Amino acid sequence: MSNNKRVLVPIADDSEEIETSCIQDTLVRFGAEVVVESVKPGGELVCKMSRGLKVVADVSIDEAVNQSWDLIALP
Repeated sequence: MSNNKRVLVPIADDSEEIETSCIQDTLVRFGAEVVVESVKPGGELVCKMSRGLKVVADVSIDEAVNQSWDLIALP
C-alpha cells in the first residue's frame, strides 16, 4: 500500500489551463497521486479549457464520488 496522498483535481469546460497544470505538476513533484476529474454530466472526460486546449480527465465525477481523497485541489 502506498503512503502517497490522493488528491482530486476537478475540472470543467472553461477551467484555466495554467492553474490546472501547475496544481497537478506541483503535487506530483511532492509525491502525491493526482487524479484529474471531469465534473461534466454524462461521464464526459474531455474538457475544453479557457483558451481552447482540450484536456482529458482521468475519471468522471460519478467515478470519483465514491472514492476516498486526502485533498481536493480546485484550480
